[in-house]
Amino acid sequence: MLESYIFVAPSKEGADCNTMHEEGKEKVPKGLYKKCEKLIGETLRDPYGRCLGTVVGFATDTKNQISKISVEYGSGEFIEHSTEQLIIEDGILILRPDWKVNAEELRRDMEISKRRMSALENLYAANKISAKTYQELSEEYGKVLKCQEEERTRLMSMLESRNGELSRQIALLERLLADTEVQHITGEISDGEFKIAASSLKSGLDRALQEKRDVEMDLESLQLLDMMVEPEKPPSPSSAPAPAIQQQPVTDQPSKIFVQQPPLVQTRAEAKQTPSKLDQFITTWKPQPQQPTEKEKQKENKPESPLVLRL
Repeated sequence: MLESYIFVAPSKEGADCNTMHEEGKEKVPKGLYKKCEKLIGETLRDPYGRCLGTVVGFATDTKNQISKISVEYGSGEFIEHSTEQLIIEDGILILRPDWKVNAEELRRDMEISKRRMSALENLYAANKISAKTYQELSEEYGKVLKCQEEERTRLMSMLESRNGELSRQIALLERLLADTEVQHITGEISDGEFKIAASSLKSGLDRALQEKRDVEMDLESLQLLDMMVEPEKPPSPSSAPAPAIQQQPVTDQPSKIFVQQPPLVQTRAEAKQTPSKLDQFITTWKPQPQQPTEKEKQKENKPESPLVLRL
């Protein structure tokens, strides 16, 4: 078992080695020692329980630490794997898929690059670095981000392809499991055969579903990198500064303010020249003539007596 592995735990004094006794999942460090007869023949599995192959050898570096392992796969192919991809879970040697290792590293690297670019822009906006320094570092960080973006596009395409393969595999396993149950009901296969077939198909279906969830989670995490909020970029150092706003000299003369008067409002001078409706009514009004009374009518109709002049 892998519990017999001995790990080097470097310290300031240069300690020799410590024995690993922690349970659960642990990443295999480079300082890994093991007796050859215990390492050779170990079964290598993936994180979902699939048996990949058997360890047939290992390589060490100049410090006599295991750096790679050689595995014989079921197809007869021999492949070397770096210890960076290996973890130990409950004493089982597990190889993490390339897409998972690459996705984790790329996500971490891109987050660091974006934070660096954000910090650089903040420093430039606060006038803590020169325009030349900003331009040089900005170009350098931009090239790194461009390469990481290309790698992200390639990795997302690979994850989408793997997700499609898993979807087809899940559909096939579900159909095979349904056919097996039908054959068991109709008596075409025995109970023992049904148990063997159903156990294998259900196990394969569970592994495929679990891997599909992991693929979709890593794919989503890479897509969310586009949603990282970045601060507004300061003006380019090469651009000319905006001209300063010249303030007008203050004078004692009041500024002319043009106020648009409403159309129905008249000035006082216009009001004097133009008579109002009340004035027009007063000047044009004339009293109606009074009707004569009966006495006045009789008096008017009575002839006048001749005028007699007496001496």
